[in-house]
Amino acid sequence: MRKKDVPVTTRKTQKSRKQAAIKRIARIVKKKPAKKQQVLSPATPVMSFAMQKEGETVERAKFNTMEAVAAARVAPLETYNLPVRYGDNRIALLPRDPWWMYAYWDISENRINEVIASIPVHERESLRWALRVYDVTGVASFSGGNANSFFDIDITYEANNWYINVNTPESSWCVEIGFKNPAGKFFAVARSNIIKTPYFGISSVRS
Repeated sequence: MRKKDVPVTTRKTQKSRKQAAIKRIARIVKKKPAKKQQVLSPATPVMSFAMQKEGETVERAKFNTMEAVAAARVAPLETYNLPVRYGDNRIALLPRDPWWMYAYWDISENRINEVIASIPVHERESLRWALRVYDVTGVASFSGGNANSFFDIDITYEANNWYINVNTPESSWCVEIGFKNPAGKFFAVARSNIIKTPYFGISSVRS
């Protein structure tokens, strides 16, 4: 049968059905939109399995190290108590500058008792601990009684050093430490080395 021979009513019915089918498909398409593909934000880092494992290993190592340090046995520190005095029974003298000297000493109790025992009983009263400072400038061999002059400094028994003002550059000095009685008699316990105070002024040496 050719198209021109189809009745008009039949063609209208077919057209209506076709339009109805198109509308149904359009409604279905509107109701079920296509799923949008999830796109990762470029700001979000993607951590691989290997990177994650590496991070876990580093974290475990950190705690393992802390535990090892805490568990390590630290050897106790050895402590030493230095004695206040060594009992050398000596006094040393050093020049500080053209006007001052510095003396330090270490005297044992045994040496002190020995000297006191050698002092006559009637001269032991009111003994004072003192330094006797001798000017030995130009003295060839100092013996204790041939100094140019001397002066005394009363010191405390607890002291073990003293600064001494001589106010004389380029002069030689010696110091004794001992006991002095009210009459001025001196009983030496130890004698120092001899020192010379420095020159004061511009050096004559020119390079």
